Amino acid sequence: VNRLYERLVYKKVRDVFGGKMRMMISGGAALAPWLDRFVLNIGIGLYQGYGLTEASPVLCANTPEQNRVGTCGVAFYGVSLKLADDGELLAKGTNIMRGYHKDPDATKEAIDSDGWLHTGDLAKIDTDGYVSITGRKKELLKTSTGEYVSSSHIECKLLEDGLFDYVMLIAENRPFATALMFVEQDSLSRLAKGHKNISQEEILSNILTPMIKRAIKRLNRRLNKWERIRDFRIITEPLSIEEGTLTPSHKISKTEVSSRYEVLIEQMYKDQV
Repeated sequence: VNRLYERLVYKKVRDVFGGKMRMMISGGAALAPWLDRFVLNIGIGLYQGYGLTEASPVLCANTPEQNRVGTCGVAFYGVSLKLADDGELLAKGTNIMRGYHKDPDATKEAIDSDGWLHTGDLAKIDTDGYVSITGRKKELLKTSTGEYVSSSHIECKLLEDGLFDYVMLIAENRPFATALMFVEQDSLSRLAKGHKNISQEEILSNILTPMIKRAIKRLNRRLNKWERIRDFRIITEPLSIEEGTLTPSHKISKTEVSSRYEVLIEQMYKDQV
């Protein structure tokens, strides 16, 4: 079977990259484990790392000798990493910046009195030292019951199927988590071509909705009870910078989106306990 994949798929993908590529480095955003494994199966080394400008800029990375799919690898030589009580990743080393230019207040906020840089990212470190980023500290949502939900981590998981351009988790001051899911237009077009005799509304309700329910059910099994998604709404209208629903860096403007879809959001919480 592997030889068949090699002939029909893997070699063709390698040829697209020139046929001589030996490795790729991934960073900037979380790499889906399935994509990581796919590229490795092709025969190209794919190594995910993690860092930030204040750390010049890499703190940890996978390597050909030490590569664990789904992680950002182990700390670089000379870098120390640990977790704060709230799960924030802290770093120390000669690569850490001295401070922000002419901004001592911001420097004091970023680097504590013991010299640890507070990255602002939430993480896990396993017993072998491999780091996994689970979300941004500022993107923790506090439910009305006092529990915290990492929105970016869950949103990334929901985006892995490639069906959606954006997902926005809702849980701040709410009794449970819900989601707005902005369908990817090409995916919707492909579904429409495969089901020519039914309307878009029927595609959404009879095909896409069951697919999402199954995906959420799988995801919820891996989440804490207070993190589990109880309801969702599919939105076909694209987000845009011009309308203010996206920031200039193409991230969701959560304030604007929450306001625009307030009615849909409230529907998900109405009469539910």
